[in-house]
Amino acid sequence: MEGLRITALLTENQTVAEVASRYGVHRSWVYRLKARYEEVGEAAFEPISRRPNNSPNATPPATI
Repeated sequence: MEGLRITALLTENQTVAEVASRYGVHRSWVYRLKARYEEVGEAAFEPISRRPNNSPNATPPATI
C-alpha cells in the first residue's frame, strides 16, 4: 500500500494532503514515506525492524 501512496504523490502529481486523505493516513506519514523513498528507493516499501541493535542489560556471553 505504501507504494501506491508514493506513486500517487510522485507520478500523479497529487499533493501530500490529497494522498493522505485518499488513503486515510496522516500527512506526516506521507512525508516520512516520501523521504524514505528518496533516501533508499524501492527498499522503502520493505518493513523496517524496530528491534534495538544492542541490549545494555543483557548478560554478557562470557558469563553464560
